[in-house]
Amino acid sequence: MKTLRLVALMAVFAELAACHQQNISKTVAPASFSMKIERTDNGITAQCTKGCRWTSVSADCAGCVHRIDATGIGPASKVEDPEVVFAFNLQEFEGKLVATAIKGTAWTKLSWSCGRALCSARLDETGVSPST
Repeated sequence: MKTLRLVALMAVFAELAACHQQNISKTVAPASFSMKIERTDNGITAQCTKGCRWTSVSADCAGCVHRIDATGIGPASKVEDPEVVFAFNLQEFEGKLVATAIKGTAWTKLSWSCGRALCSARLDETGVSPST
């Protein structure tokens, strides 16, 4: 009887391990988006050219952490809406703008220098480049 219980218990653990491996192996391709982000004296502005439900957004809160996603800009938070295909938090830190991915990007964290003047950069699912 003990052998039968042990075999049944091993089968349950094997099934649980298989489920866990299936969840780990799933990968999500980055979303396709492109935008210009600019730090201003009062906060952040962004103009989206691809992959957003908006074309221009801004937040008047210099030094705050902002969440930018496919639906717009707001305070830093998690993304609960499954329809939001990309999201990241953006903040100024030690003279740099720092973007931290939440979902839908090929990068985890990006940063670029911003001197005292206004600065801007082009950001997409693969990274950041200087804006012209």
